[in-house]
Amino acid sequence: MNHFSGHLPLEIANITVLELLDVHNNYITGEIPSLLGELVNLEQLDLSRNNFAGKIPWSFGNFSYLNKLILNNNLLTGAIPRSIRNLQKLTLLDLSSNSLSGPIPLEIGYVTSLTISLDLSLNGFTGELPETMSSLTQLQSLDLSNNFLYGKIKVLGSLTSLTSLNISYNNFSGAIPVSPFFRTLSSNSYLQNPRLCESTDGTSCSSRIVQRNGLKSAKTVALVSVILASVTIIVIASLVIVVRNQRYAMEKSSGALAASSGAEDFSYPWTFIPISEAQLHR
Repeated sequence: MNHFSGHLPLEIANITVLELLDVHNNYITGEIPSLLGELVNLEQLDLSRNNFAGKIPWSFGNFSYLNKLILNNNLLTGAIPRSIRNLQKLTLLDLSSNSLSGPIPLEIGYVTSLTISLDLSLNGFTGELPETMSSLTQLQSLDLSNNFLYGKIKVLGSLTSLTSLNISYNNFSGAIPVSPFFRTLSSNSYLQNPRLCESTDGTSCSSRIVQRNGLKSAKTVALVSVILASVTIIVIASLVIVVRNQRYAMEKSSGALAASSGAEDFSYPWTFIPISEAQLHR
């Protein structure tokens, strides 16, 4: 980690043989220079965790050898440039934690080389998922959480290589796909998408499953009620025992006092009666 600040120098674009540019975790500000697009031999570009602002340059479409593009945790705005479709060697794209907006472009589905991860979380993307995303059949990790996306997620059922998915905190609706991968997911992958529903055929909501969930909720409520009732009974029984023991102790103490008052009192002071010598010889 360094502490570079200021703007990214334009002169970097003159190093046309550069294959790796990594300036992540600094304090670099300003817009990303469009001249970076002249670094046509770049294979990895990491500008993450800085204060870059403005739009993602259209010239990034020149990176025909790029396999990792990491721009997360900046102040980037605007839409994903459609020139993204030219990055046919890209395996990882991380644009998370910015202020990007607009729909996810159709062109994202043409980057079929995406195999490791596509992370668009924590932005302001809107609209429905493009049908072209069904072509990302080699993608392993997809994070679309914390956006304003809506519509159906049927297209995600085509992503047969997924091992990780997060679409929580959006406005998706309709049936959840029934592929083997989706059957393994927990509800954490869908949080705050109240119009999503489980399905048996992948197209319509299943009332049987909704009923089953209702029965689970009823069983949970019943179990909690039984536990609370048991705890209440135990507390009341404990109080009864304590009160009874205190009453017994008080009665025992009162009985002891009464017994001691009826016995002969040999306590001080004693009464002394003098006896004469004549009385002793009688």
